[in-house]
Amino acid sequence: FASTGGDRQRTVYRLKDTDRLHEFGFELQNRTYYPSTKSTDKNGRPYDRSFNLMGLVVSKKFHHHFDILGATYWAYQGSYGAYAEGLLGLGYRYARTPSWKFRAQVLGGAAGGGGIDTGNGLVFQYSAGLAHQINQNWGFSIGAGQMVGVKGNFKPIFTDIGIIYKFTTIQNR
Repeated sequence: FASTGGDRQRTVYRLKDTDRLHEFGFELQNRTYYPSTKSTDKNGRPYDRSFNLMGLVVSKKFHHHFDILGATYWAYQGSYGAYAEGLLGLGYRYARTPSWKFRAQVLGGAAGGGGIDTGNGLVFQYSAGLAHQINQNWGFSIGAGQMVGVKGNFKPIFTDIGIIYKFTTIQNR
């Protein structure tokens, strides 16, 4: 395990048998929802053609291909400024090349506000996309999927674009 810091500094650490690596990630996303304009919100108006949300996804690698995910999104554009989501789920990734990964995610949680009809607020979403690792810590992602309210009529498709920051910690068992 080696890292560089500054111009020519280099830190080398040999992992012991009792050491364990933990990989974490933070991803800042812009999500665009494309709801059906045939459905109406709680105020009886057709949904906007599209609207944008800002999101933060936190990931913890627990297997070679799987991550535990926590995510939150908040509307910042469109007619639904008070809308927000809080989700937990599972992510799968497959490295096609050392820098490109296919990703699939399934999350569930609560959502509501802004007049959006999510019924009782229970929602789930699924998505697929690609992530590109630029260097040891930084990357970007693109993806698409669908968010579905268990009740209610809000079932938009969405696109995501994000900036990823990953880091690793060492734990001595």
